[in-house]
Amino acid sequence: MKKKVDERSATESIQTPQESSKPRRRLVRVNEAAEYLDVRVWRMREMLYQGVLPHLQQGRGVVLIDERDLDEHVGHSKENKK
Repeated sequence: MKKKVDERSATESIQTPQESSKPRRRLVRVNEAAEYLDVRVWRMREMLYQGVLPHLQQGRGVVLIDERDLDEHVGHSKENKK
């Protein structure tokens, strides 16, 4: 008797029902953005202050950054190094 072969590739992650129904956040806080870019929080705040990255100010002290802007910043930085 032949065994049924799993058609999923090794790189595909298996999502639980809770994970697949939960929408992915697009806006992240400063500390999450710093972690995403692997920089310190003070460096991320400096980049925001200098206008390197666009951001949203939500109320007093809450700053949100779009993940797409973070990805674009990484891509732009890579292009400039060539």
